[in-house]
Amino acid sequence: MKRLPPSHPTGFATRTHWMNGLFCGVLLLALSSCSGGGDSGTSAPSSATSGTNVVTGTMPATSVASLVPLTDTRTLFAKIINRLFVEPIAYAAGSASVEVQGTTIKSHPIGGGHFQLVGVPDGLISLKFTTPDGETGMLPLTLPSGGGAFIDLGLVVVRRTGHVEFSPSHSNNQFPSSLQARGAITGVANPVMAAPTDGSCTTFQVAGVTFCFDSHTRFDPPLNGHNPFVNSGTTNLVAVVTGEPTDDPASTVFRARRVQRNHGAPSANNNTLTVIAPITNFDSDTLTVFSTPPITDNDPNTADLPNAHAITFNTAQAKFDPRSLEENLSKGLFVEITTPKKNGTGPAVSLDAQGNQIATADRVRLVRVPKPPTGELLSVEGTLSSLNPNSKTFGMNSDTVFVHVTDNVTRLEDPLTSFSSLQVGQALEVTALQPKTVGGPLEALAIKLAETPTPAIEAHGQISSLNQTNRTFVVAGITFCYDCNAVNTEFMDVTAETLADGQTVRVLGTAVVNGLSTATQVEREHDPLPWAISTQ
Repeated sequence: MKRLPPSHPTGFATRTHWMNGLFCGVLLLALSSCSGGGDSGTSAPSSATSGTNVVTGTMPATSVASLVPLTDTRTLFAKIINRLFVEPIAYAAGSASVEVQGTTIKSHPIGGGHFQLVGVPDGLISLKFTTPDGETGMLPLTLPSGGGAFIDLGLVVVRRTGHVEFSPSHSNNQFPSSLQARGAITGVANPVMAAPTDGSCTTFQVAGVTFCFDSHTRFDPPLNGHNPFVNSGTTNLVAVVTGEPTDDPASTVFRARRVQRNHGAPSANNNTLTVIAPITNFDSDTLTVFSTPPITDNDPNTADLPNAHAITFNTAQAKFDPRSLEENLSKGLFVEITTPKKNGTGPAVSLDAQGNQIATADRVRLVRVPKPPTGELLSVEGTLSSLNPNSKTFGMNSDTVFVHVTDNVTRLEDPLTSFSSLQVGQALEVTALQPKTVGGPLEALAIKLAETPTPAIEAHGQISSLNQTNRTFVVAGITFCYDCNAVNTEFMDVTAETLADGQTVRVLGTAVVNGLSTATQVEREHDPLPWAISTQ
């Protein structure tokens, strides 16, 4: 196990938003700030040509692209980035614009050169870019049918020839890229009972991916003398790690946001990988994610180095969802890629002869961006206790919670295929929206089989109806009590005395009994990512 010192380039600024492991096709994203137009940096869609797709990107200093000498042999991105560092050039703003030709959808870049086009129609579109100094360029894009696609073009530059070039990045504040690896833990030299507090990041491996953890990594169960972080060895210990690329493009290390460990029976999902990220490159039967413009030393006589985080997936045998996605791929398009589920021996990620990270894709799915939900998400784990086929609802945990399944909305993970594949006694993990009506069933977004039945609830959202006398509050439609029923609730970044309506929290609780869940943990989220979901 390697400890990276604070000065190591993989160290980077702390972020307070967390992905919390809700991965099964459920995505953290919000477009609630995308209304309006004009100088707001977002678009005003045309009623005649509007759709449900979103195209975003950044236009920093695009005006300098027309000023770069054609004799410069470096890549255009190297030239632009270099000029950004050597000259105090402002971001594109003011008179700069991006518009969808044939519509009234238009965006003026705002702070940081960011632009966002909302309501973009499906199919072939043409984007017109205008730089602050009047240079214009056209960029054709094809968006998959069905709507809800999200494309982050990343850095966009307009050449003085009118040609537009763009380079997607794996970092997007509204739509963070993520990687989830599942498998045995290796690379731990000695048992770890506490995360480092000196700013360093300690490395380990799961499913062929190298992660590091620091004081901000969430461990479940928490690190302590009873639950040290150790190698799996010959035990049944399985870890599910959610992470993101570090800021060092020369390193393959991903920073672990959350580490979940299981001491139960071996899982059929060992050595698997799930990625939600923009496509940064693609070719026949391959997709690459997490790559950025090559690392350059500005020397035309030496080769540029690729981004070490990049993972190239072989898609020759992959299923595409929708099927038309395979013919409508685009750089910057956000997709979910999963590796085969029954890989119990070899790692999901390996290295090719050149040292590049490679993997095999089992499924490539378009990540859709529906209208932002008005409710909050919650996660329920437990045993299916009853079925009602007529209403397509089922009970969990002795019918203390009921869940409604909606065709073409609820996603059932393999081997589950439909409501009829559900059976009493199954251990399930359910991600859902709160009930449509008071006392109604939860509205399921995703359902998958759980490894072990753990009658628990995980809810995210704002506190309401706080009653400090009775020690109760409501989050995501579930009523919780704290420091009750002989349970001492664990508070993180908040106390029982400082709880308040309107605070955004993550709550872990027991199964609902008589309409009440006992909160075992309440964590304040100071910079929470808003929620949205993928429903197809």
